[in-house]
Amino acid sequence: MKRTKKIKAFTLAETLVTLMIIGVIAALTVPTIKDNSDEAKYVAAAKKAYSAASNATQAVEVRHTHSNFWSLTDSKVLKWYKEVLNEIPNPDPSQSSWAMVTVGGSSAGTFSPTFWTADGMAWQFKASSNGCSKGGDILIDTNGAQQPNTVGIDIHGFIVGHKSCKASAFGVFAMGDGCNDTNSTYACTAYTIQQGKMPWFRDAGSYSSCSSFVGSSSNCPSF
Repeated sequence: MKRTKKIKAFTLAETLVTLMIIGVIAALTVPTIKDNSDEAKYVAAAKKAYSAASNATQAVEVRHTHSNFWSLTDSKVLKWYKEVLNEIPNPDPSQSSWAMVTVGGSSAGTFSPTFWTADGMAWQFKASSNGCSKGGDILIDTNGAQQPNTVGIDIHGFIVGHKSCKASAFGVFAMGDGCNDTNSTYACTAYTIQQGKMPWFRDAGSYSSCSSFVGSSSNCPSF
């Protein structure tokens, strides 16, 4: 008599239990993976904004004159920046300005773009926040009017520095670096540029502002 070979298979109950386990593991790990991916995206955007501001300022200086002799609020300087940056019309005329919040959710004022660039970034030029008559502040919303519109995540601040204002070199610096600027509102920018991460992104409940990220002045160069 020919023997029939029995083929072992999973029962329906075993299959359902396996699928349940896989589902639980996915539910626990997918959000973390997504958060890591989103954080990396925002960090890269912050570094790109810093590079764009630095390169644009250097290009303006090469074409015209050193930044020690002008202010970002000067209309001709604005024209110079538009010459070296790929300016585009407002991609969404219904969004001429938008509210900003801190990492803790408090109001951080209003972002009113001076102009937009083809990479989707919105730029706002302001007078210097450190009381200097030269240079000024550059705020960049790396994804325009899109959410989250949060300082330290998609909105970052940079200064055009001068020795006459601070004990620092000339150039573009991330706000809150401790050497060239001590702005606590935008200190997350300097931390992001220097450390390449945003601890407040995945743990927003532990941070009410960027003030704890102001850089130390102990390692600042002397001039």
